[in-house]
Amino acid sequence: MIWKIIKWMLSVIVFVIIGGLLLVNLTLVPFIHWLRSQPEAAPAAPSNWVEFQQVVEVHKDLPYPSAFKSNEMDIHLPKDHAGKLPTILWVHGGVFGQGINRAPPIGVR
Repeated sequence: MIWKIIKWMLSVIVFVIIGGLLLVNLTLVPFIHWLRSQPEAAPAAPSNWVEFQQVVEVHKDLPYPSAFKSNEMDIHLPKDHAGKLPTILWVHGGVFGQGINRAPPIGVR
């Protein structure tokens, strides 16, 4: 009788462990919850950050055509520009798991 109980308990423990591993490996939700629970570190700004702020014009949270209405982008332009400018498209590393564009590179706000 005791062996049946021990066998049953071990089966439950193995099932819970395997289920947890599958859940973590098949979906981003547990990782995103863990990541959001961590204290947020402020990005390190370069020593001449004030100079950058004076010469850059920032347009935040501009909507763009997408299947998801919550998608927005930020545009950073030189304040005194004339004509065409080179373009850098920065796609953040958040895998678009939650549709949030607030994952800037270090030193960029």
